[in-house]
Amino acid sequence: MRFFLFDRIISFSDIETIGVKCITAGEDFFSKHYDKKRIMPESLLIESLAQVGGWSITVRSEFRLFAIMCMVNNVKYYKLVKPGDRLFLRTNIIEFDKHQAIITGEILSDGEKVVTIERITYILVEIPKDYREEVKRRYLFVSEGLPGGYRGE
Repeated sequence: MRFFLFDRIISFSDIETIGVKCITAGEDFFSKHYDKKRIMPESLLIESLAQVGGWSITVRSEFRLFAIMCMVNNVKYYKLVKPGDRLFLRTNIIEFDKHQAIITGEILSDGEKVVTIERITYILVEIPKDYREEVKRRYLFVSEGLPGGYRGE
């Protein structure tokens, strides 16, 4: 990934992953989005959830597969996101094989729903063997290792 729209992974299992994103007034997307109101673009909320799901798929595949989002179904928005909000991005893998993966997810802030997504579908691409360690390093860096102390060594 070129940029991450989550700050950290705080929980990871075979099925469920939870990431956190703290929204600050200095976020790049605020500079040109809605002149008078600083709100996070809804498309970036989808992307942040998709990134947490893609992260979990790549880690679960032991860094052999890279997830590329190709379809999103049934997105519902409940609340605007503004500077100072702390987002919890929860994803659950509902299907996973060597060609595709499907997750469901939601974003919460202060215990309230921000976004729910019924399905995000990914196509899976094999990561070349000589690039897997670099992907692993980047993914574990952004997540500060895996919860529970695992750092990929």
